[in-house]
Amino acid sequence: MMPQGEAGVLFIGFPSALFAVLAGVSLSIMSTRGVREGGTALASSRHALMVRGALLIVIHQLIDPFSGDISVVLQAFGICYIALACVPRWTNRALAVLLLWLAIASAVVHAVSFMTVLPPFLVAPYPAVTWAAYMVVGVLVHRLLVAASVPAQAMVAVAGLLAAVTGTYLSDVVNIDSAFQGSRDRLLLLALINPETHTGSFVDLVSATGGALVVISLSLIAGRAGRWLYPLQAMGSMSLTVYVVHVLTAGAVLTASGPTYFPMLAVGTVLGSMAVAMIIRTRFNHGPLEWAVRRIVQTVSCTTLPPRPALGRSGALRSPSTAQHTATDLN
Repeated sequence: MMPQGEAGVLFIGFPSALFAVLAGVSLSIMSTRGVREGGTALASSRHALMVRGALLIVIHQLIDPFSGDISVVLQAFGICYIALACVPRWTNRALAVLLLWLAIASAVVHAVSFMTVLPPFLVAPYPAVTWAAYMVVGVLVHRLLVAASVPAQAMVAVAGLLAAVTGTYLSDVVNIDSAFQGSRDRLLLLALINPETHTGSFVDLVSATGGALVVISLSLIAGRAGRWLYPLQAMGSMSLTVYVVHVLTAGAVLTASGPTYFPMLAVGTVLGSMAVAMIIRTRFNHGPLEWAVRRIVQTVSCTTLPPRPALGRSGALRSPSTAQHTATDLN
C-alpha cells in the first residue's frame, strides 16, 4: 500500500516507470558490443536478451504467490525484453517512430479495456505495450542523455518536471468514472487522456516518462561529483536481487495499515538495501540473482561450443561420416 495524500504522489506510478526506463537503458548497454560488431555477436546479443526475458518471466511466476499486495512487474519486463531484442540496432529515427506507435497503441489498448476484457498483460497495473514504450525511451536515454552535457541534462530535467507536474495536476481534475455516465465517444476520449497512473493512457505515459527523466538527469549530474553516491550505485548494481528480496519480505507485511508506518518503513527498506548491497560489493561485482541470470544467459547463448556428431533416432551418437551420408540421402 502506498501512503495517501501529497506524500503518496511521488510513489504512485513514477517509480515503476523509472524502473522501466532504466530497464531500457540496460537493454541498450547489454547490446552495445553486438550492435558494434554485428554478425555472430549481434545474433548472440539478441538471443541473450530473449533468454533474459524468459528468465524474468520465470522469476515472476516463482515470487508472485508470495507478493501479497505488491503487484510484481517482472513479467512485463520479460515480455518487453523478448519483443525488443532487435531494437538496439535501430536508428534514432526508427526508435522515435516506434515510440510514437507504442504510445498510440498504449492509449488505444487502454481505451478498449473499458469496453471489453483484454489479456492481463495488456492492462493495468503493468500493461506490456506501455512498458515497451518506457523501455524504448530508455534506449534513447542511453544514446542521447547519458553522455550529454550538464546544461542539456538540466534542460531535460526541467522539461520532464513540467510533464510530471502537469500529469499530476490532471489526475486531480479529471474524473474518469464520470465517463460511464455519458456516451461511448466521451468514454473513449476520457480513456485516452486518463491521467490515472499505470493505465497506459497518453497523459499517463508522458507524465510518468517526464518523472523518470527528471530522476535520471539529476542522477547523471550528481554522479559527476565522485564516489559519494557509491551506496546508491551498489544497490543499483543488483536491482533485481533487491527487488525480489523486497517483494518476498514486504509482500507478507504490507497491508491496509502500511501507510501508518510511512516513511519509517520506506527509509528502513532503502537504508537496509544499501547496507547489504555495499557488503556484497566488497566481495562480488554482482548480486546473487544478477550472477545467476548472467551465468544462465552466458551458458545458453555461448557461441564457442565445439561441434558434436549428429544424434541418431535412438539418441546414440553417430559418426560424422554416417551423418553426412544420411544428409546426402535426404537431399
